[in-house]
Amino acid sequence: MIITKRSTAADPIQWDLLQSVITQLIEKKRYRDALMLAIPAYTGLRFSDYSGLKWGDLKGKEILVKEKKTGKVREITLSEGLKNIVSLCQQENNKKSDFIFANNSGKVFSIQYANQHLKRINIEFKMNIKNMQTHCLRKSFAATLWDRYDRSEEGLIIISKILNHSNISITKKYIGITDNMVRAAYNSL
Repeated sequence: MIITKRSTAADPIQWDLLQSVITQLIEKKRYRDALMLAIPAYTGLRFSDYSGLKWGDLKGKEILVKEKKTGKVREITLSEGLKNIVSLCQQENNKKSDFIFANNSGKVFSIQYANQHLKRINIEFKMNIKNMQTHCLRKSFAATLWDRYDRSEEGLIIISKILNHSNISITKKYIGITDNMVRAAYNSL
């Protein structure tokens, strides 16, 4: 009997595609949508850790975030790219809420809402991401960094530290090295 693998895993998004969609969202004055993509893609944060960010949190060069999943504190340097996007998007800060990702009542919206909204963006911009969800953006962060470090062991160590993984084997699995290697092995025949 053949068992088919039904995947609900988040796939990373190509960095160029992500940047293109963020730019288009800003051009359409959909600033919160642009930040919904940019903040996790530039920081590697989980939704539970970035959803409660306030506008004031992004004014400096770094932010401190206590991760809900691990309880660990991360110091995140805001890149020039992210600071530029935030600067353009602060126009939307309509003072209804201090939270960046707030609903009309001023409360932080849920991960379910965020995932549904990302699925709509995926369709609208023809991104063709199979299972678009907030975690795709964290994986995009990791995959992009790994590429920028020429897929080196040093890159894996740095990414593992940034993502607060307990060891590099988790990071390897996380960015799909093992799965990619297995597929390549089958495809080499």
